Amino acid sequence: MTNNQDMQNLNNKLNAVTTVLRLGHEAFQKEDLFSAALHILNNTRLLIKYDRACLVDMRADKPSIIAVSDQSEVKHTSEYCINMRRLLGPLKDIKEQTLIDINTLKKNNASGKAIKAFEYFSTLKENIVLIPLLKPEDTDESDGSVFWIVEIFNDYDKNCLNILSLLAQHYREAVWYFLKSGNSFLPGFFKRKKHFTPLRILIYLLIIFFIVSFFRVSQNVAATFELIPSQETIEYAPYSGIISEANFEDGSNVKTGDTILKYDVQELSYSLADAEASYSEITAELDWVKQKSFIDNKELGKAKILAMKQQKENIEIQKIKWYLSKADIKAKIPGTLILNDSEKWTGKAVRAGDKLFEIVSPRKLRAEVMLNEADASVLSDETRITLYLHSSPETPVYGKIISISPKPMLTKTGLFCYIIKLNLKSIEPGYIVGMRGVARVSGKRVSIGYYLFKNIVLWWRKI
Repeated sequence: MTNNQDMQNLNNKLNAVTTVLRLGHEAFQKEDLFSAALHILNNTRLLIKYDRACLVDMRADKPSIIAVSDQSEVKHTSEYCINMRRLLGPLKDIKEQTLIDINTLKKNNASGKAIKAFEYFSTLKENIVLIPLLKPEDTDESDGSVFWIVEIFNDYDKNCLNILSLLAQHYREAVWYFLKSGNSFLPGFFKRKKHFTPLRILIYLLIIFFIVSFFRVSQNVAATFELIPSQETIEYAPYSGIISEANFEDGSNVKTGDTILKYDVQELSYSLADAEASYSEITAELDWVKQKSFIDNKELGKAKILAMKQQKENIEIQKIKWYLSKADIKAKIPGTLILNDSEKWTGKAVRAGDKLFEIVSPRKLRAEVMLNEADASVLSDETRITLYLHSSPETPVYGKIISISPKPMLTKTGLFCYIIKLNLKSIEPGYIVGMRGVARVSGKRVSIGYYLFKNIVLWWRKI
């Protein structure tokens, strides 16, 4: 009977050792840390009948719960998780398996919140066993460890603590295997909040600022531009009158010397005939009076008056002839005619100085860039401009600067802008007058530090 009992005990021990080895091996076969944690927390119950367990990462300043038994995901805002983090906060330096009680907390200078958290678990008459899963290479790892917390309600078998210690030797290998494979230098660095105190953050920023100060970049700002003709002419009404006809429609191609508009000259023709008749009459009377003045000196005064009238009529004739010479409004350059509502010009009365039409040359285009005066710092001998039309933003258009306005001008948008004109290096067939786009204006190269400092100061001034 005794031999059978000894054999049974031996078998139980062998089964326990086999189960420990199998559980530790299966933990390595999981895909990630969370899966391994659930395996540890849920499947260990094959050996030890505990009520609840969790795995907690203690490497950061505050505990972080990795997994909780019987939960597919961790609810960090739950009452259980909050109290568990408060309870373990002061115990992060523990390196050996420990049964948490009030003496353990006082020994580690626990705060009032940690004491209240312990009271929360004590209401269930729990026995909370803390098993540190230390880093295998160095049991004195300063960055903390991972805690395996096992909770057993009411009484428990003291021998289960030995099994937990044995399991911890295998589980820590698996846990740290996943921690190493999932971490790199940077994530580990950022988890350490001690590296990010306000003073250190300021030092890091100053170091970065000092480093980038050696790199130089171009000052780039955005502006708007419009394609304008290099040659254009605007015709204004030379005198007040009535337009009799328009020979071309809006958008027509015209040549130099083509008659675009004509004045109604019928009244001027009558006035010219009347003035010429009056001039002839005065001239004849003046000749007769001159002959009489040789005999009668009294006629000399009358001759002078007639001479002045003759001169006045001659001036009137020249004035009318000037009007008639301007009656045909002709194109001064070849190009495209801009004549709004050409069908309404016939019979239209105009006043001297009214705009009649405009002719632009579509073959020679320029770009007119409107640069906000706030961005004037980019203007220098090294200024470069690249144009992007709204109709084809993927194709850059280049040009040579020919003029920059000496002072900012008030534009139609209500902004004061410097007007920059460029000769385009290449003109595509699809380019037409009036096309608009975005201009990238690049100034001289400056250090990144200066560029950032300037923009920060400008931003601060606007607050």
